[in-house]
Amino acid sequence: MKNYGLINTKLGLVLAYTTFSLPFSMWLLRSFFQSIPLDLEEAAMTDGASRPQAVVRVIVPLAFPGVIAVSIFTFIVAWNDYLFARVLTAQMT
Repeated sequence: MKNYGLINTKLGLVLAYTTFSLPFSMWLLRSFFQSIPLDLEEAAMTDGASRPQAVVRVIVPLAFPGVIAVSIFTFIVAWNDYLFARVLTAQMT
C-alpha cells in the first residue's frame, strides 16, 4: 500500500476493509445459496429453461434477501471499523 500512496488515506482504509470483509461475506452468501433446493432449478429446466435462465429467474430471486442481508451486515461492520480508524488516525489541527 505504501508503493501506491494509500497509507493514511480514506481509499486505503476502504480497500483494506473490503479485502478483510469479502471472505466472510462470501462464506455467508454460500450458505444462502446452498439452502435453495436443487429441485427448483431442475423443475425450471424441466419446464424448458436453460441452466442460466434457471439461475437468473429462480435461484437469484430466492437468494436476493440473503444478498441484501449480507450487504447490510458487511456495510455496518465496515462502517464501524472505518469510523473508528478515521477517528484514531485523524490529524490534530
